Amino acid sequence: MPTFAAQFVTGDRVSGAVEEQRERSLTAVQRILDQAKRAGAVRQDLTATQFQMGIASITRPLPDVAVPRLAEHEAWLVDVYLRGLRP
Repeated sequence: MPTFAAQFVTGDRVSGAVEEQRERSLTAVQRILDQAKRAGAVRQDLTATQFQMGIASITRPLPDVAVPRLAEHEAWLVDVYLRGLRP
């Protein structure tokens, strides 16, 4: 992942095209999570960013550019790992 990410990262910023795609993807994920919340399948405070960062952090090493974003979600991730996504 770090080698792949290096093609799209300059300093601490991802390319505009990647950021645009990320926002579109997060919007789609949020719609799905909203449906899951209404069904009582996931916690009400779950955001698309939290879900995405959680999946990313447990499935592969993160590129350096993602680490600052992960830092703000670290306490939430620990809670989720201990309790799960369900309410």
